[in-house]
Amino acid sequence: MFERWALPLLGIVFAAACIYIFTKGNYGVAYNPKAVLASGELGGWLLTFTAAFGYAAGWNPYAADYTRYLPPNSNRFMVGLWAGAGVFISCVILEMAGAVLATVAGTKWGPTDIPTAQLQRAMPDFVYYLSLLCIAIGAVAANAINIYSGTMSLVSLGIREMGLTLRQRRAVLAIVAGVIGYAGGLIFQAQVAPGGKYTDFLLLISYWIAPWLAVVLVDYWMHRGDYGDERVFYDTKHFRWQGFVAMAIGLIVSIGLFSNNALYLGPIPKANAQVGDITFIVGFALSGVLYYVFCLIQPSRTEAAVRKVA
Repeated sequence: MFERWALPLLGIVFAAACIYIFTKGNYGVAYNPKAVLASGELGGWLLTFTAAFGYAAGWNPYAADYTRYLPPNSNRFMVGLWAGAGVFISCVILEMAGAVLATVAGTKWGPTDIPTAQLQRAMPDFVYYLSLLCIAIGAVAANAINIYSGTMSLVSLGIREMGLTLRQRRAVLAIVAGVIGYAGGLIFQAQVAPGGKYTDFLLLISYWIAPWLAVVLVDYWMHRGDYGDERVFYDTKHFRWQGFVAMAIGLIVSIGLFSNNALYLGPIPKANAQVGDITFIVGFALSGVLYYVFCLIQPSRTEAAVRKVA
């Protein structure tokens, strides 16, 4: 509901901000070889790519949670198309605007400079202050989804009514999820300010997305998208160790590859800076292959039935 009201304001203001940025950009800026640092061109490109990928892929769990409200006869292709297009188009436009903003005359990008403050160099003060307001409103809109998804995760752990109504339980769990996220932000200094680790914090918590996506996509592929009457999703006794173990192994191996943040640098990229960040790639591939192999070893009843029909 909050996002429905925020959408028109955010859309108009950010569109205006992007137009000003694109018109003020210096498109003749020469390539700076020092920008790739010690990681080399491929490593520098992978660092940038995985930062962008981690942000976009991070929305998959939230989108998956919200599909539970769609009618069973919804066109799956169109659901995937519009959800994917929404993430892809918005990310491309805003990331291009960020790259162009770096070329605007007068902007400063030192370690103590605030990125959002550089917007003022590219647009009138009225649009600039509106943009700052909308960044705050957008954060509320985004975290409404985050807290909801966190609540769903707590419910999936088996937390019951506890003597509360459904509405009360959802409210309590939403508050719990919000407090956990807030405490994590304080502990890891995930504030948006000079010296803050907000970007590093987001990248660190996004590394689990690739193994999770691998298990979900491989499972969907193995079932050919057909889960029968879908009773299995509501069976509290149903436990598939294959997904848990495959994802856990992918995550553990990924720890040695963490390289895109200052909070923790894995031993492999520390010794091989030119590799860049291949955490998402390795985590996805390893978890996907392991899950497929584990399912071949011990298929579920649904998988066995699908094979029999095939």
